[in-house]
Amino acid sequence: EFFRMMKRLMKFLDPPEHARVRALVSRAFTPRAVERLRPRIGEIVSELLAARRDAGRLDVIADFAFPLPIIVICEMLGVPVEDVPLFFQWSEDFARRGDVGALTPERERRGEEATRGLTDYFLRLIDERRRTPRGDLLSDLIRVEDERGRLGELELVATGILLLQAGHETTANLIGKAVLALLRHPDELARFRADPGLDEAACEEFLRYDTSVQITPKVATVDLPYHDRTIRAGETVATFRGAVNRDPARYADPDRLDLSRRDGRHHSFGVGAYHCLGASLARAEIQIAMRGLMDGLPAFELVTERPRYKPSLYLHGLESLEIGW
Repeated sequence: EFFRMMKRLMKFLDPPEHARVRALVSRAFTPRAVERLRPRIGEIVSELLAARRDAGRLDVIADFAFPLPIIVICEMLGVPVEDVPLFFQWSEDFARRGDVGALTPERERRGEEATRGLTDYFLRLIDERRRTPRGDLLSDLIRVEDERGRLGELELVATGILLLQAGHETTANLIGKAVLALLRHPDELARFRADPGLDEAACEEFLRYDTSVQITPKVATVDLPYHDRTIRAGETVATFRGAVNRDPARYADPDRLDLSRRDGRHHSFGVGAYHCLGASLARAEIQIAMRGLMDGLPAFELVTERPRYKPSLYLHGLESLEIGW
């Protein structure tokens, strides 16, 4: 079930199918569309922080970075608020199923169950929206049609799963690692806390410094000369985005976090036709989340000496990150 669904995800489609599906979905993620979401993202950030402020302690991952993007994407898709907890677990289990380097029989079982759960849920929701359209993204995707045709039912399901997955874990991981990077660079943390004008530049530096998707596998479609060898058509190549983003030939002092870096162009969202569709939304969530932490909590510090990382190099992120004040 899992791999049958993965083949339908937009990021694994080849042209021209990839371009057709992307064109139909992309209008929901333009900078202008995302700008309209900013007030609601700010409200969610404030609500999540308010729930923990009096406790004097926060798990940045479980209490904040993990819920924020999944609530945003569920609201965009039109998932009722009472069903959002279902998507927390499904999203986690679906992501772990795809990480073949750390797969166990239990993760495989849970990933297959999550795939079936997500598929059945979206099929029911699509049926409801066909009968009673609303002002959400799923209704728009059902309704939209252009000269290249509308999305089929299974394409709609796959698109819903992709938006849930791609728009959730990567952003959650990035927020958690950005907080950790600041805590390990107290001078930059002090600068960032004092200057909201750094928000956009800081977001780009967080993305460069410790990106969420460290490795991206690609399959060559043609023979490709590369330095002193040739990559043959059909061979798989692993591109290490984390290494690209710390290339000393490209960046001055690449292992240093510098929130006002001028050479901060990075490859965390990919390039070309497969550039991350939700890059504008991810940037908005990261900027609002990080500024919310600075403004919404007292000065905080790391509680755990050695934060725990998930056993994954593909979707690289923290299991937990305890801070206190």
